[in-house]
This record gives sequence, structure tokens and C-alpha cells, in this order.
Amino acid sequence: MNTAKYPVIFTFHNDAIDKKIVEYQSKVINKITQGRIAFRSLYSNVSFDVMDHGEVLNKAVYHLFYRSKEYWDCILILDIDCVPLSYQALETTFNLAYEGKLVGNIQRSNHLENNQHTYVAPSYMCFTRDYYEDIGTPTMNNTWKYDVGELLTVNADRFNKPVIKFMPLHS
Repeated sequence: MNTAKYPVIFTFHNDAIDKKIVEYQSKVINKITQGRIAFRSLYSNVSFDVMDHGEVLNKAVYHLFYRSKEYWDCILILDIDCVPLSYQALETTFNLAYEGKLVGNIQRSNHLENNQHTYVAPSYMCFTRDYYEDIGTPTMNNTWKYDVGELLTVNADRFNKPVIKFMPLHS
């Protein structure tokens, strides 16, 4: 990966998550990246029924892009139980994002009114700061019509920006 690029992998969890899952995700990511990609994990002692997933992601994106003392120009958001299988998968994901694409797992929310719309889900979602700004810095919050993170894909479509949706291969 080009050293002039500053990607970061971000995940978060609370006490409802078994500490072994947190530990193993961190171990796998650190082993396959060997320090070539920064990894940041956020812990909150707030329960999931109080903590809003979208709001946590909004704060994380804002902090990582605009408030951190470290400079990050690309974020890969991972669910705490999402474990990349190789460095090459991460490198491919980041390279596609640096080419100006929203990249990640495909999802469809069948519990919302728009149950035919597919989008890149924040279970595995990657984008650059420039891309995020180009699509209007959309909220990650869910709405009556869109699920958490879905507005990034909606805005990408609206602004005619490329989106790459991966079909998860393992569960």
C-alpha cells in the first residue's frame, strides 16, 4: 500500500459482546496487517438498547476524519464480528476506495419500506474522506426509510458516484 495513504480500520463494541470476540478480531487484524494499516477499536459501557448504532458511527467518522490527532483519509468500518480473511482483501478494499468508490458488503433491509434497495452496509464499509464529502457527508443514522449507513449508498447514487457491493462469502 502506498505510504502517502492513511487508512484506518474501525470497530466498536460494548459489554454485551464477549471479550473473546473482541480479542480475536484484534489478533487477526493485527496479524494480517502487520502494522501496515492502523486499527482502532472503540469500547462503550452503554448498552445497545441505549446506544444508537448510527450515532456511534457518525461520531467515529467525524472524529477519525476531522478531530483525530492522527490523520486518516480512508476508513474501513467493521462490525465487531467481522474478520477479514487476508491482507489482500483489505488492500483490495482500500485500493478501490482510493479509486473513488464506496466499497463493502451488500445488504437489503427487509424491515423498512424500501425493502428492494441494496446498499453497502457498515458491517464492512470503506470510503475516503474526499468521497464522503463529495456525497454530502450523509448521516449514518437510520430513518423511517433507510437503515444504518444506507444513506451513503443513496447519496452515492444521487451524486452518480461509484459503489462496489461485495457479496459476503463466509459467515
